[in-house]
Amino acid sequence: MTSIDVMSMVTRLQALESTMSSLGTQMGNAAQSGSFDEVLADASNAMVEASSALDPDSQDLASSAAGASSSYGAEPSGSEVVADARQYLGVPYQWGGTSPTTGFDCSGFVQHVYGDLGIALPRTSQEQANVG
Repeated sequence: MTSIDVMSMVTRLQALESTMSSLGTQMGNAAQSGSFDEVLADASNAMVEASSALDPDSQDLASSAAGASSSYGAEPSGSEVVADARQYLGVPYQWGGTSPTTGFDCSGFVQHVYGDLGIALPRTSQEQANVG
């Protein structure tokens, strides 16, 4: 590996680190308008860039970062997710809850909303984080 290759790798990894470290703030800002698409696209692009720097022949991370949409259905827009979620305003919090009738916990709510939009997600937040 040449020093140019190493520098390219370092630059791409630094860009990924920067993107990921600001992701929470960016998502918080996007929550007001429901425009998560750009934020998620930026994060996905940074992961693809970093992946190609680490292993130019590997497409595993790139296809994973391109979205769970290929594994979990068509990807709705952020505004569609927010619009669907709004119908559940007032549903009480219920630890372990997965139903608008009896209540939701955080991951049950996410699973239910995305299920409404045709995307099957796993039950727990840790499992959800692993699918994109």
